[in-house]
Amino acid sequence: MKAAALAGIKVWVMIAPRGGEGQLAYRAGMTYARELAEAGVRVLLYKGAYFHAKTVCVDSKICSIGSANMDIRSFSINYETNLVVYDETTTMELEADFEKDLQSCVDFSVSRYDSLPGRKRLVDSVMRLCSPLL
Repeated sequence: MKAAALAGIKVWVMIAPRGGEGQLAYRAGMTYARELAEAGVRVLLYKGAYFHAKTVCVDSKICSIGSANMDIRSFSINYETNLVVYDETTTMELEADFEKDLQSCVDFSVSRYDSLPGRKRLVDSVMRLCSPLL
């Protein structure tokens, strides 16, 4: 995602800033959100009800829907999978859902994140070190 954004491609990612099953993974995620935002990715924090979507849309032509997170555990250990759909109608429906969800989002801000207390950002960084296990 960072490479695509740095190459001038419009990349938006919507993530949940917190979850119901514990906050450790979400805390680690904020350090990744910071990196993505610095590279030019528009990072959106979903503030609505529970959010667990794992979808990707490319050029309104191809989409991916599934259970896999973008981590080594999902790809190699947990045997999670995604379906790649080569159908413009389905992709555009998924994009429309994304656009509706934008109403429940706020933009991630690097400067706002950097203004958090140092101890909070330190905990986030420590959680990032543990992220392969979370």
